[in-house]
Amino acid sequence: MRRAISILSLAILLLAMANPVWAGGWAVSSFEDAPTEFVAGETYEMHYSILQHGMNPIDIDATTVVLTPTGGGDTLTFEGRSTGETGRYAVEVAVPAEGSWTWQVTQGIFEPQALGTMRIVEPTGWFPWSASQVMQGILPVATVAALILLLLQIADLRRQRSLHDATASPTG
Repeated sequence: MRRAISILSLAILLLAMANPVWAGGWAVSSFEDAPTEFVAGETYEMHYSILQHGMNPIDIDATTVVLTPTGGGDTLTFEGRSTGETGRYAVEVAVPAEGSWTWQVTQGIFEPQALGTMRIVEPTGWFPWSASQVMQGILPVATVAALILLLLQIADLRRQRSLHDATASPTG
């Protein structure tokens, strides 16, 4: 009986030690050219590598970059494509709205790799203010401009009327 328990214990120990060897299924994705700042509405082409066990480039049948807004909402999925080099992929990513997003890379048969949180900013382009700042500034200016134009129009109508009255009145 004691011998059976020893053999069973040894078998369990060997199985427990062999489990990581059987698993062997992990990979690491890393981006070579991810921008430091993402702007809403802009498209970014990024390149990344998938390395099995963090060392060996491996070709994956399907890989995607998945972005999820942190406050809830629709998840965006962008399909990666092979660059022709083993384990290297390219993806085009465009986020339509500003905000905070988590992102991850799916790696085929391997677990997805979480890449943390990215902040998407509003586009500024050549104009130094955001669209909401512009709208807040334009409304009072447009209101004042409309009032000035209205007053000028009223003054012009009065001037035209007085000219008309002066030419229409009979001179004795």
